[in-house]
Amino acid sequence: MTQEEVEKVKEIIKIHKNTDNYTTQDVLQSLQNGGSIDQVTFELFRLIVKRPRIHKEVYINKSQPWVQRILEKGEKESSMFHVFKWFPNQLTGQEYLSNLLFLYNSNYKNTRKIIHLLDDGKGRNKIPYFHLFFIFVFKKLYNRKINLSSMDDLKLLFSETHFDDFLDRLIKEYGYLKKLGGETFSFRKRYDNLDKFIKVDTQSINDADIGLDIGGGFMTPALSRLFKKNMVCLDKNNLSESLELSKDLFNYPEDYIAELKNQKYIMFDSMTDSLPKDYNSYFITSFGFMASTVAVDQFYTDKYGDLENPFLTYMSCKRVSELIVDNKEVYIIMWARPTTRVSENKLISLKFKNGVLTEYDLLSDPDSTKYCTSNEFGCSQRVNFV
Repeated sequence: MTQEEVEKVKEIIKIHKNTDNYTTQDVLQSLQNGGSIDQVTFELFRLIVKRPRIHKEVYINKSQPWVQRILEKGEKESSMFHVFKWFPNQLTGQEYLSNLLFLYNSNYKNTRKIIHLLDDGKGRNKIPYFHLFFIFVFKKLYNRKINLSSMDDLKLLFSETHFDDFLDRLIKEYGYLKKLGGETFSFRKRYDNLDKFIKVDTQSINDADIGLDIGGGFMTPALSRLFKKNMVCLDKNNLSESLELSKDLFNYPEDYIAELKNQKYIMFDSMTDSLPKDYNSYFITSFGFMASTVAVDQFYTDKYGDLENPFLTYMSCKRVSELIVDNKEVYIIMWARPTTRVSENKLISLKFKNGVLTEYDLLSDPDSTKYCTSNEFGCSQRVNFV
């Protein structure tokens, strides 16, 4: 990938910070006409990043110390901002979040020092989900499971006086911290109600020569069960290594762990790797990856400069477009779970034949009237500090 190509994608992302100048129907009509790899990629990208006309706004008092830290560092850089994103509809009444903010804002013992250490992490030491990291480190420190709703457990954790040394030991033992805080974040039953939202073409799934799950993580066996199709997991993480570190975070039963250990897996990086082209027909899933806001690996930002979300979305669309333009039969279902934007199209189901879109089904919420209070499809509202 050349710097020129990178700059082209950056410009496309910049332009699509505002998506009011086109409709979902515009995109679908363009896909029905087909086009080059760049054209199809562009339309798939526009379909995914399309924002609703209206979205819910949440306002949080910026005088509290937690918010002041975010504003000083910048929303984009601060993992502390993600706390509001991951619990966007539980800003009050959610015990973990309330307790965490209280301990930080009241400057309880070493709370701020510990949170700042986590917030300052960069690259592969940046913690995606504080609550998952707390689960891991609590077990490591005290040999028992944390009760995230317990003020006493959080107080115990934030009383640690040498947390920086502890983090250094974790890095030496495990290589980097991101894998300990939900680098692969998968709840296996999250998508079981898919057929309540969109039509699933079981015949096309059965007839497909291969099933590919892009960015599948630990979800692929669950999708294999859901679609009754042996899916191949495409992921850039080493799943066997991640499993040993993460299985306790998600309370997977033994039979599911066994399926994960036997899961067929291909190391795949959408920034550089094309999808296998050895088949005529494909069933592709991407639940919480393509249509989400996954950050680009630090290796690429070091090489090309800042690559903001949704850069990986664009590159993943390109990998699928390569198959479409090559006249492969492609049936793809994407479940959107973005964390830094509100999406109009929550579920996207598309079928392509001979390079053009032939069938589609969408779960759309253009006016944010149906799913504006749900975390099920990622971010559902914009957070503002006043």
